[in-house]
Amino acid sequence: MKVVCGLFQWLAVFVCSSADASSVSSLSSINKNDVGSINHRYRYLQEEGSSLLNQAFEEGLGDFTGGVSLSDAAAHTGSKGLLISSKKSAKMDWVTKAKNYDKLEISFWYKSSNDKENTSFDLGEKLPATKFESISTATATSEWTKHTVEVTPRANRIRYRINNSGVSDLLIDEVSIIGLNLPTSPPTTI
Repeated sequence: MKVVCGLFQWLAVFVCSSADASSVSSLSSINKNDVGSINHRYRYLQEEGSSLLNQAFEEGLGDFTGGVSLSDAAAHTGSKGLLISSKKSAKMDWVTKAKNYDKLEISFWYKSSNDKENTSFDLGEKLPATKFESISTATATSEWTKHTVEVTPRANRIRYRINNSGVSDLLIDEVSIIGLNLPTSPPTTI
């Protein structure tokens, strides 16, 4: 059962499970139509200000730099997407105020530009005065696939990059970073 509290800017989502909130690692399994009992697993999403990055590339490169270009062939939805050249990286602008959130959810759609060759990539994280550190890896095929990672912010300013280590170009689209907050105590039911 999911309960929406529309007061101010908070949205409470209750997910049926016997696990505690600290074991939640992905939101990809949450379905809008889930119905069941509330069993102390919940998360708060800020309705306003929680989207730290939402890039669909229709208006240009936006927050991305590096070995990237816009491509009509790279569009998952819309007319444009981002092409990351072989052996190059797409660096995102710094996410600020990351420590205002308990978790950050990073997601994007990806596929290989070559129907005959897969290409590997990793998602890296950089804190101020450090080098990029890999936080997840995947292999792109010729089919669009969604990649979602949830991390605990380790600093107030964080930068992410998608490093294409494969021999084919990597196509990505619909990149988002969302700030998530876990409540300190369960809300009361009405």
